[in-house]
Amino acid sequence: MDRGTMRPPDSGGRMAINKTLATALVIATTLILCGAAVSAQRTKSLVKVGKEDVTSAEIKLLLATQSDEVRQQLLTNPKQLQEFLKTEAERKAVLMEARAAGVDKRSDVAMLMQRAQDQVLLTAHLSPRLAVPMGYPSDAEIASYYDKNKERFLSAEQVNVSTIFFLVLPAWSRDKALEDKIRLDAQRVAAEARKGSDFAELARLHSQDRPTADNGGSVGWVTGAQLLPELAQAAFKLKAGEISDPIRTQLGYQILRVNDRRPAVQRPLADVRAIVVQLLQNDYRQMKEREAIDAAVKTYPVLTDAAAIETWRSEEVAATAKK
Repeated sequence: MDRGTMRPPDSGGRMAINKTLATALVIATTLILCGAAVSAQRTKSLVKVGKEDVTSAEIKLLLATQSDEVRQQLLTNPKQLQEFLKTEAERKAVLMEARAAGVDKRSDVAMLMQRAQDQVLLTAHLSPRLAVPMGYPSDAEIASYYDKNKERFLSAEQVNVSTIFFLVLPAWSRDKALEDKIRLDAQRVAAEARKGSDFAELARLHSQDRPTADNGGSVGWVTGAQLLPELAQAAFKLKAGEISDPIRTQLGYQILRVNDRRPAVQRPLADVRAIVVQLLQNDYRQMKEREAIDAAVKTYPVLTDAAAIETWRSEEVAATAKK
């Protein structure tokens, strides 16, 4: 996929952060809820960090937060278990150093720690209520959802495209004469392609995106969501075999050739059954979460003072503007 044609990918960082936070919350929940049991079951010390012991009971709780596969691997591989415990001990050493330095007493850190503790409590309180019943959804519920939401299970229309890319760096776009020259070059190559010159050969000669140029300009099959918006708009208006005018994007000019098209196709239930199950289970959890929130608010009513909030917001905006 060439840099000029494809839409920039979304960052995956957020998912990674969420997974890490979720793991930390699970560990914290286990340790908090089972803290009394740990105190009562303190057995032999397996690791010493400074003057503090890490006991077998604590390690057992920590292992319980791992997946079955990881836990089994650690318990059957002495070397890996030693490394795992060493890593945890080193982590504890850094935490001890942070507490000794009073980091946990800083107002910003204390607030974040309180938020994390609140989230642990929420998770422990709500999780049992959000558990999906065994056997849900039923076959009938799955079929009904699919029939009512068939538009959600269409495979997107696709085009098979080739491209010739003319790079325009941001600094070049400020030079009108240079940009005009690049645009005229692109128009000339597009005209040659329309007159019957071999598009693949033109791409090899003129395209400045080497991965696709070396492949005769071929990008392959793409959906509209995979293309830059201005390219998608042009590509899906072209018939198979047609060639576009040069299209200006933030990266430069591109000429597109649509080699073939595939219409949107309804995906059968058998192909999307797992997706439907996941959607219905997510809907169930959201419904149960809403019920739990409504019940809590009924006991502890929530009242907001719109005027006070707006006054505070205005003051914050003004204070920020002065900085």
